[in-house]
Amino acid sequence: MTRTELEKLIDRYDTKAEKAFRNYQETGVQRYERERQNAEDLADALRVALGSIDDHNLLLHLKGEITRLASRAESAQYKPEPEREREVILKELVSLAVGSCGYRGADE
Repeated sequence: MTRTELEKLIDRYDTKAEKAFRNYQETGVQRYERERQNAEDLADALRVALGSIDDHNLLLHLKGEITRLASRAESAQYKPEPEREREVILKELVSLAVGSCGYRGADE
């Protein structure tokens, strides 16, 4: 699901919870209280999913980049200067870690 779809669902279930709360306050019927609680639970679960979208996308990106670097590292052994190629790959890996994860190394 996209961020927009999740946000719409959250609004929908928040609205449903508010309506059920008003109905419960007006009538005292327990069914409305259960309905409110279920809608709030769903909205909360959707908020968790919304919060994890960026992490999920970052992990997919990192998986692709690491796979690409691993493939280059494996094929580097067949190049005329394999150590030089591995050094370039290592620098790219460090750059990826710093840029994507905030890793700064052992100096900090």
